[in-house]
Amino acid sequence: MKDRGDLRIPAEIRHRVGLHDGDRLLVEIRGNEVVLTPLPPKVPLDQLRGKYIDRVREHGPLTKEAVADAVVDAATARVGERHDR
Repeated sequence: MKDRGDLRIPAEIRHRVGLHDGDRLLVEIRGNEVVLTPLPPKVPLDQLRGKYIDRVREHGPLTKEAVADAVVDAATARVGERHDR
């Protein structure tokens, strides 16, 4: 680890889990462990706007819990996709 807290992930691990330059990671602390989970790429807002409006019309506004669940589900799905490659 570097002075500023930068961490280098060895190439073998990056290739194994499908990490690429610029990928975002969720950093979690579980007990005494630091867990890094790849996050899905950012999607431009205009691509989401129609889906969100349709969803609100059908189901009502999203709760904080629903948003948190969706983020976890998306991150979990992406990790699964990377392991399937």
